[in-house]
Amino acid sequence: MRMYRWIVPLAVAVAVAAGATPSAARDQAQSARTSSSRGDPRSEAVKRALTPGENHKRLDYFIGDWRTESTTWLADADPVKSEGTCHFEWAMGGRYLRSTYASMFIGQPFEGMGIDGYDNVAGEYFGLWIDNMGTGYLASSGQASRDGKAFTYTGTSQEAGSRKRIRFRIVRLIQDSDSFVLQMYSTSPGGRETKVLQIRHVRVKTPPPSAGTPLPGSG
Repeated sequence: MRMYRWIVPLAVAVAVAAGATPSAARDQAQSARTSSSRGDPRSEAVKRALTPGENHKRLDYFIGDWRTESTTWLADADPVKSEGTCHFEWAMGGRYLRSTYASMFIGQPFEGMGIDGYDNVAGEYFGLWIDNMGTGYLASSGQASRDGKAFTYTGTSQEAGSRKRIRFRIVRLIQDSDSFVLQMYSTSPGGRETKVLQIRHVRVKTPPPSAGTPLPGSG
């Protein structure tokens, strides 16, 4: 199954490297898809694995620009609050949701980038995160609630000091059409779960033109 999963992307990469036009690359990819599935009863499953579906559409909600209010709980210190912005957009034909965050954290500029998606083969959502406060990454995976208003991911990270693996849980809760909350929890080696981060998001709406303002192209 894994071989079939990569046949089409590999065919496109080879075609592009050989100087083929995008149209020719698509034709070659289609040919690869056809030849790989001919006579294979799993061909429909292969096709579904390669194509974004309803589970990807659930992520449409996040597309756009947002204002953020963050609270970070550090060990033996008062919570750190900050305001910022973030932007979500689709990448690679609606397969992956890319997010970029910007704010100030303890007097320093903060920027982060995330990739979210749904793995049709594994049957789960996943998230990847990097930022300018370190050199590592966070990888997590999980599921959405039946109503699509809660996305819960789990994963592990390595503590810088002890180098121990720490379990974490990330929850995105959609509150209404224009606001959602991201919460992150960390679990100690003893099994105690503690909230370490909360980010409130409010959608930024483009205001309509004021009276008398010419619309684009009307001049």
